[in-house]
Amino acid sequence: SGAAVIGVDASPEMLRVARAKAADASVVVRVGLADAHALPFATGSVDAVVSLRVLMHAIDWRTCVAELCRVARWRVVVDFPSSSSAAALESGARRIAKSLGRNVEAYRVIAERDVLAALQAHGFHPVIVRRLGRPAPDLPRQPRDHILAQPHRLAHLADRSAGAQVNDRRRQPGS
Repeated sequence: SGAAVIGVDASPEMLRVARAKAADASVVVRVGLADAHALPFATGSVDAVVSLRVLMHAIDWRTCVAELCRVARWRVVVDFPSSSSAAALESGARRIAKSLGRNVEAYRVIAERDVLAALQAHGFHPVIVRRLGRPAPDLPRQPRDHILAQPHRLAHLADRSAGAQVNDRRRQPGS
């Protein structure tokens, strides 16, 4: 009856925010302090892993992807600021501001092909790739591309489940 949700973060402040949001929504979520580079879960012990706004800040995003794949049994969902989106401009501007001594949090952009290669190197292949090249009206923040992947051993299920698809929300010129 339902799912057991576990949230981890390396930031105690973000854990406080998560607890407050879960309480406000009357949702039971277990949260704990953990580093995405070394998740405290056994191999294959989690049905689905969702990693939002992590890879862009991680010291070694490839290690984080490896850990997500290690602990996931069925699905991995990641988001990342794509190097082919407007996020690349924002990232560059933040690096310049930081080099000028401004108090901004810099982040990296990542090529989609590199994220796909990292997932595939750890036994997962993409089922859904959602590209959000520019902000959509319903998104309050800079959009990130999303990839949902499943283990190679489940490739035969792709056509029967979510289906292999690409959802590209970038606007075409003139639209």
